[in-house]
Amino acid sequence: MLTGCRIALVISCIVVFLAEMITSTDGLGHLLVRASRSFQTVDMFVPLITISLLGLPAQRRLQRLARAPADRISGGAVKSLTPGR
Repeated sequence: MLTGCRIALVISCIVVFLAEMITSTDGLGHLLVRASRSFQTVDMFVPLITISLLGLPAQRRLQRLARAPADRISGGAVKSLTPGR
């Protein structure tokens, strides 16, 4: 179930970003579209990097949340089996 939440988190971030690109006059998606229309390649990467930096902590929180029950049951023996620790 928590794996589904992690996948949904990624998809929801992408959808919000795309919605901002299409309909918004504000936000990171709008900044990306405006920079691409004026051929400012450096300014195009700023929203992309910002979204990535916002998504990483959320992804890590969900990983910790998924590992918490297994850590409690096994007394921490699961640490060596899970990546990213």
